[in-house]
Amino acid sequence: MFYEVLVRVHENYKLEMHIDMDEANAACLRNNDSVEIITN
Repeated sequence: MFYEVLVRVHENYKLEMHIDMDEANAACLRNNDSVEIITN
């Protein structure tokens, strides 16, 4: 889980999230993995 993530919203923006290699490794993510955005 990533907390306090800044999200910029605009109708022309793509639905993508870019994270650095350390964060990806910690979350066991690889290129083109799908994730789900949830709120609490």
